[in-house]
Amino acid sequence: MFFYSGASSNKRRLKGWDYSKGASFFITISTEPRRQLFGKIVDGKMRLSKLGEETKATHERMPMYSPEISLFGNVVMPDLVHFNVHLAAGLDEPLKRLGQAIRSFKNHTTKVWKALPRLAMPLARFY
Repeated sequence: MFFYSGASSNKRRLKGWDYSKGASFFITISTEPRRQLFGKIVDGKMRLSKLGEETKATHERMPMYSPEISLFGNVVMPDLVHFNVHLAAGLDEPLKRLGQAIRSFKNHTTKVWKALPRLAMPLARFY
């Protein structure tokens, strides 16, 4: 599996804002090319695959590893994950810390995906 990160995240930041004061973000991470690996919608309800369940659990464990990042709300959809995060005020290099947490999330989810033989497919490239 590989993830699509979209346009450069620096282009989406508010110019002049001091992120060390704290900030909230809405983040979307999708699979590329939009493979429905996290589950499927059946009768209007999301049915998580094993990968979807682990993705949701990984998201919920993130505060244990990055306590300076608060998570509130997440939605796991067939081919993407949405979640809200808040960076605590007073952090050194807050955007770097957020990037590290997101990278760890993607890396762990990719490792889980590779360990599931029925879902494993060759990787073309990693974004």
